[in-house]
Amino acid sequence: MDKEKDGVPISSLREITLLLRLRHPNIVELKEVVVGNHLESIFLVMGYCEQDLASLLENMPTPFSEAQVKCIVLQVLRGLQYLHRNFIIHSTDPVPVDVAQYAGEQQAQPRGSRGSVTAPGGRSRTRDLKVSNLLMTDKGCVKTADFGLARAYGIPVKPMTPKVVTLWYRAPELLLGTTTQTTSIDMWAVGCILAELLAHKPLLPGTSEIHQVDLIVQLLGTPSENIWPGFSQLPLVSQYSLRKQPYNNLKHKFPWLSEAGLRLLNLLFMYDPKKRATAGDCLESSYFKEKPLPCEPELMPTFPHHRNKRAAPATSSGAESQSRRCKP
Repeated sequence: MDKEKDGVPISSLREITLLLRLRHPNIVELKEVVVGNHLESIFLVMGYCEQDLASLLENMPTPFSEAQVKCIVLQVLRGLQYLHRNFIIHSTDPVPVDVAQYAGEQQAQPRGSRGSVTAPGGRSRTRDLKVSNLLMTDKGCVKTADFGLARAYGIPVKPMTPKVVTLWYRAPELLLGTTTQTTSIDMWAVGCILAELLAHKPLLPGTSEIHQVDLIVQLLGTPSENIWPGFSQLPLVSQYSLRKQPYNNLKHKFPWLSEAGLRLLNLLFMYDPKKRATAGDCLESSYFKEKPLPCEPELMPTFPHHRNKRAAPATSSGAESQSRRCKP
């Protein structure tokens, strides 16, 4: 805020406006907006959550169990269902972007950045649906946070910015330049989050847009008009030389996952956004009704050691490590 010369950024105003009207157990609650005497003295008072999932995943001695993963993802889905029913997409931004310029300026990102990318002009676009924007209380309640890029939408859907989602969680239609965005882009991100929690590492850690598209093709096969009507008409298709890969490799990636789990991932990773599972579809999935059953939020592990470590005065090496993890 202290660097803004022309008033409060539109993304901040949008975040405040949305959060003031959102009330759901799995959405972070804005309790108050505190304004000081200067432009930089604007503070959002949010409900307290002890940790974010990205930090936990990088520091947990043992990964979440499948029952715990189901508990987390169910809560994310409930929050998203609420957002989508209120015509809000979490991962959008109406700021105009030069598609050709933006596509040419993507740079490789360090491992600790969790897939963030920098837009033209140096503004980092990282505010979207990803594990670092999922917060968890010590009661096991998961809350979706960071609505700076969220936006209300209507019917018919109007064109929006094509490059808005963190690279590792970005849906293929965004990578290929679509301006018609729907709730399906959030659902692709949910698939990436579910896969990351199950595999204990990011599923598609691309270092550039070209690399990201290639990783998707390696995993799911080469898209075509047969499985994705309108694919060949997307604005950036001609800029990519897609490898010929006819196979879906999700089963090879998760050989231990049940048929219901694989079916859910496949529905979330549908190339055609119109065929992609909705939050409601996922909540009815048999994957969440088979063993191991989702644990209750109250039975989720707590991480006092992790919180105490973060609260302790940082050593020079510890501060440096934290800086690398948080680097945009």
